[in-house]
Amino acid sequence: MVYEIMPMVWMLRLMLMLPLTVLPNGNFRFRWLSVPVALSFATWLVLVVITYYTVRFRLDPVSVDGKHFHVWDLVPKYASSFSLCYIVFMPYTNWALTSRAIDMIEDLKRVQVMIAALHGATRLPRVRALAWAACAVSVGVPVLMQATAFSALPDQAVWMTPVLLHSAAYVTLGTSFWYIACRTVSILAHNVAADMVDDCQRLGVAGLRQHRRIWLGLVKVVYGLSESWGRTQAVLLGAFFVTIVSISFLLTHMVFTNSLNKAGLWLFFTVVLVFLATISTCSAAQTMTDAVRVPAKMQLLLLSFLVRDEETTTEIVQFLEEMYLEHPKVSVCRLGVLSKASIVYIFALANTYIVVLSQFTLSIETSTTNFDVDPGRLKQS
Repeated sequence: MVYEIMPMVWMLRLMLMLPLTVLPNGNFRFRWLSVPVALSFATWLVLVVITYYTVRFRLDPVSVDGKHFHVWDLVPKYASSFSLCYIVFMPYTNWALTSRAIDMIEDLKRVQVMIAALHGATRLPRVRALAWAACAVSVGVPVLMQATAFSALPDQAVWMTPVLLHSAAYVTLGTSFWYIACRTVSILAHNVAADMVDDCQRLGVAGLRQHRRIWLGLVKVVYGLSESWGRTQAVLLGAFFVTIVSISFLLTHMVFTNSLNKAGLWLFFTVVLVFLATISTCSAAQTMTDAVRVPAKMQLLLLSFLVRDEETTTEIVQFLEEMYLEHPKVSVCRLGVLSKASIVYIFALANTYIVVLSQFTLSIETSTTNFDVDPGRLKQS
């Protein structure tokens, strides 16, 4: 699997500026003191400086005394500024968990060794093609969005381009990697479960025990992926939520005021991509956990009807008990389980915020005094 997703690994190393070194034998080594890490740290400092001035550029008009803004003028400024804060926290969200990600990769390699002992080396050619396609999308979509943003959005400056490109690529690459990783584990789990009955009939109880070890290894990989990617996943879902709420609110305002223009079309395209990314993230997590748990359980139930000896039955019962005890789930920093139900929760909460924000806007806009006269002068008079 590591070989198949290697293009994505190199993209992640470049985009997230991870402190790891890829050895000639394909293994990964966690190290802070190296030339790539020094260059990554310098690049991160440059991005932090540009981010600071970008946020300051967008929020400076809000801090002007005596000037009042409409709510729909403030929402994009604060939302975009919040979405860029991920760069400051990259050492905590990405770098601090690099060693855990390397441990997860080692667990995956051990699973592949156990699978190879049963069936030979595993090859997933579709996954490698999918990884190359995801790399192309992770480069093409941010460039296309940034190129069109200069003509669609009025507050875009050329010096902001590195940060804006990185933010779009960060979201696209993070979503693509999560989908491919979940997809790869799902394919691996399906392939292993499909051979369970044949291996048990061919090797007896030893084959079933080997499948139990492989299954426990896959569960460990799922937990490792969830833990190593959890903080990044929280940042991505937070950015998705803020983007959905802010852009949906702006589009609602544009539709009701008949002011839909080129910027509105760009925002609509952006929110559609964010919707798809949110659905893909939650669905991929559900697909991976189901692929690890359901096919193996169905094969065990089928095997219980085909084999009647006591030793095999005991092994099947122990295997099912392991499944009941483990029950793999994908959590986001242990704050909640990520599944298809999360799609409903996220969109329902976003809709609630949009309604509350709209009601707040109506209550503010009905009082025209707030925008015509300085409140300080009203108190003096």
